[in-house]
Amino acid sequence: MAKLSKYIAWEKFFAGQSDESVTVSLEALRNILDGPMPVSANQRTWWANTQKAPQAKAWMSAGYMVSGFLGNAVTFTRAELIQAEPAKRRGRPPKSGDGAPKKRGRPAKKRGAPAPVQEKAAELRVALLGTGNLGSAILQGVAKSRRVSAKAFMLYDKDAEKAKPLAKKYKTGLAESAAEALEGRELLLLAVKPGNVEAALEEIQAGLEEVRPLVISAAAGWTLSDLEAVVPEGTALARIMPNLNAAVGQSATVYSVNGAVTEEQKAALTLLLEAFGSAREIDESRFGAHLALSGAGPAFVYLFADALARAGVRLGLPRDEALAAAVQTLLGSAETLKASALHPQELVDRVCSPGGITIEGVLALEETGFAASVAGAVSAAFEKNLAL
Repeated sequence: MAKLSKYIAWEKFFAGQSDESVTVSLEALRNILDGPMPVSANQRTWWANTQKAPQAKAWMSAGYMVSGFLGNAVTFTRAELIQAEPAKRRGRPPKSGDGAPKKRGRPAKKRGAPAPVQEKAAELRVALLGTGNLGSAILQGVAKSRRVSAKAFMLYDKDAEKAKPLAKKYKTGLAESAAEALEGRELLLLAVKPGNVEAALEEIQAGLEEVRPLVISAAAGWTLSDLEAVVPEGTALARIMPNLNAAVGQSATVYSVNGAVTEEQKAALTLLLEAFGSAREIDESRFGAHLALSGAGPAFVYLFADALARAGVRLGLPRDEALAAAVQTLLGSAETLKASALHPQELVDRVCSPGGITIEGVLALEETGFAASVAGAVSAAFEKNLAL
C-alpha cells in the first residue's frame, strides 16, 4: 500500500506539470520510488525510460522522459521534445534493390530504449562582473546545467586572483578590465556588491553606448530607476534576485525589466536564469519581499538544519549522522511539499498522529514562538533592505 501511495503521489506531481523540463533530486527519486538507482548514467536512463518498468509509468503517462542525470539531480523532458540519437551504421551500407541486408553470425540482442540526446547548450555571450560568492555560484550552476555554455562567459573581477581559478575551471574567458569583458557581449551580469555598482557602471559607460547589452543587476537595494540614473539613456535593464542555491541549480530567482528590454532580450534573460534555477517575472514593488524571503531565506534554512542536527546530537547521535538525517529530512519535505497540492498545514496534520510524538514537538515549537520567530527574521531582512 505504501508503494502504491508513493506511485500515486508521483503521478499527480507529473500530471500537474506544464514545463518542458522538470528537474528532481536523486534523493527524492529514491524516496518516492522506494528503490535503489542503477549506478551509471546510461543504466539509469535506460532504467527510467523502460516502458514496462512500474517506476517509469508515472512520468511516461504524463508525456515525460528522462533527458539526463547531472550531479545529484535527474531531468525529465517532454517526450515530443526529445529526438532519439540515430543509430550509427557499421560496415558497408546495404545494397539497394534487393531488400534488407542479410544478417551474419548471432542475432543482435534486444536493447532497451536509447538514451535521449542532451540539448546543445545555448551560446549566450555573457560578461560577468564580480566573481564573489554570488557570481561564482551562478557560474557553477550554469556549468552544471549545461543549458547555457559556460565557455561563452567572459569574467572580470578587480581581484584577478579571485577570477583566475574560476576561468580555468569552467574554461571561460578572463578579461583584464570591465570594458574588455563587455566587448561583443549581449548580456552584462553585475554580481558586484551594492556599494560597487555605480563605480562599475561608470567604468563602462562608453561600452554600454556602443554594445547596447542587456544590463542585469543582482545588487540588493538598486531599483531599476536607480540603475537608469547611472547608465546611458535607453539602456535595457533587468533587476534579478537570485540566491546561493544557484550553485546547485536551485535558485528561486525573480526578475523585473524596464521598458527598453526587447522580447528577444527577455527570452535570453529567462534562458540564463533557468540555467541555474527557476525564473519568475514580478512587479518590482514585490522585490523587497522576495529579497527577504528567498534571498535571505537559505540562511534561515541552514540555521534550522543545524538546530535539527544539534538536537540529534543531544539525543546521542554522532554529528555527521545527525546532520545527514536533518538534510535528507529537509530535502524530502521540500519535494513532498512541491509535489503535493496540499497546504503546508494540512501536511503537518497528516504527520501528526493523535496522541503521537510529532504533535508534542509541534506544540513545543508553537509555545516557543517558532512561527513568529521566522516571520520576525524575514521582516528584519525586509526592513534592512529598505534602509540600503
